[in-house]
Amino acid sequence: MRRIEFGAWVFFELSDPDSHIPFNSWHQLEYLPTVKTIESVSSSAMWVVSPDCRDYSLIRDSKFADVQYIWGVLVDDDADSFESDLDRIDTNSLDQIQLKLSVTERLRMIGRHCESSALTRTRISDKAISYRPHLGIFVVVEVGAPTHEPLIGLPGVSGSSQFGPNEVGTEQPEYVTVYWLDDDPVDIALALIKALRDQGEATQNVVYATTAVTIYPCEWDWFE
Repeated sequence: MRRIEFGAWVFFELSDPDSHIPFNSWHQLEYLPTVKTIESVSSSAMWVVSPDCRDYSLIRDSKFADVQYIWGVLVDDDADSFESDLDRIDTNSLDQIQLKLSVTERLRMIGRHCESSALTRTRISDKAISYRPHLGIFVVVEVGAPTHEPLIGLPGVSGSSQFGPNEVGTEQPEYVTVYWLDDDPVDIALALIKALRDQGEATQNVVYATTAVTIYPCEWDWFE
């Protein structure tokens, strides 16, 4: 099994309300399959922060207020090599340029993989949890060292993976903790957010937390 060394995470929204279907069509059916041909990429997926998910989001930094999508890439090799390979697969077609112009990024990070955990009930190892099929994610973004207590034992959570700064000594380092969900993300969103809020001061470094639904081809009508 390929060992995860880094995770690339992009949080963004689309400024053009009419671009959701063409953007997802391009990203899911053209761009994402090509990204997966990069030798260092072990897995990649995109999730939508649908209006139902956003209703239960925890937002303490206004830059995350309008986030609609989260794109993640798991990398098993050098991060610089991955970024170089990613640049090379980008084409400059007019359609792609127009689609990219509608993207407003709120956070882009390539973080070193810190740790992963899998629930015993999944009957797989910690290092396999990110490859297990899931219905969505609950993501927690923290500025500074993670302070929240892990939510690994809550219903619908099958495991977690955490990513931190790529370089030691980074000022205001950002950490992304991803909880892998095997229950409907919308159905368990309230319970997850409540469990996080109930931790009080332990969430002092949390700037954003939300559920997001795994995107499947041709299911792109969330914002219509």
